[in-house]
Amino acid sequence: MGLFSGKKGLIFGIANDHSIAWAITEKLHAEGAEMGFTHLPDKDPERPRMERRVRKLVEPLGAKLEDLQGPVYNVSRDGFKLSMEISVYSLITIARRAREALKPTGSLLSLTYLGGETVIPGYNVMGICKAALESSVRYLANELGQTGIRVNALSAGPLKTLSSSAVGEFDQMLKLYTAFSPLRRNITPEEVANAGMYLLSDLAGGITGETLHVDAGYHIMGGPPAELHGKL
Repeated sequence: MGLFSGKKGLIFGIANDHSIAWAITEKLHAEGAEMGFTHLPDKDPERPRMERRVRKLVEPLGAKLEDLQGPVYNVSRDGFKLSMEISVYSLITIARRAREALKPTGSLLSLTYLGGETVIPGYNVMGICKAALESSVRYLANELGQTGIRVNALSAGPLKTLSSSAVGEFDQMLKLYTAFSPLRRNITPEEVANAGMYLLSDLAGGITGETLHVDAGYHIMGGPPAELHGKL
């Protein structure tokens, strides 16, 4: 018997086998979860490329690259609306449609990033979206908690995924985490997957409205480690 034996779930946003969502999916499957998957609609029904991509594992939608990579003051109205709709409203509408099915002990988990709490150069408009997402997690946790449904977010350190390819100077970010984090290293997909599995499981039954950081402790640092003083 696994932690998720007899439990069912729906996974959104898997792009490929490097996705954080896929790493969590593998852990859930190993613990006995029965899961369904979504994929983006294909333009040509006769050539279901997006469906095949997901089935190969059993692309998340994104705003225009120029809106993601450019400065916040230069983001287009359409790019901003699309980014917020994908990053924030998607969770709200999922909660609305799934709340009856999730009773009485269901759980929702969203993925976020430190850029929603503090300025991460290069993350830009997505930081604003993540801030709104984390606020939505708290409000949804309050509204759905009386029915037994938990809502949490997982804030992972930088991992090489399809989404991260749109973030400027991503390789420099990896080096920074390795140098600054208390563990003096970056995280692994498995560590993120373990944390996601925990938040979704009954082991986290008393946790809701929380943003759990899996970033080797990077988020607690207000300055560089002592050994780097004078070297920066």
